[in-house]
Amino acid sequence: MAKRQLEEACVLLQDAAADLESVLSGMPMPAGRADLNEAIGTIMETLRLVASAHARLEHPPIHGGVLAD
Repeated sequence: MAKRQLEEACVLLQDAAADLESVLSGMPMPAGRADLNEAIGTIMETLRLVASAHARLEHPPIHGGVLAD
């Protein structure tokens, strides 16, 4: 269940970043561009964290032959 929710979160974050990038490319004025760039960067960092959590669910770390929490 958690893996599926993380996968869905990744898709939603990717969609949000794509939407912001399209808004950014269509902005005629530079006002607000910095805020949009920061928002895109924050989304991408969040996406990396979610992907990392998902990878840990896929391949939990093993230490000394024992599954670690």
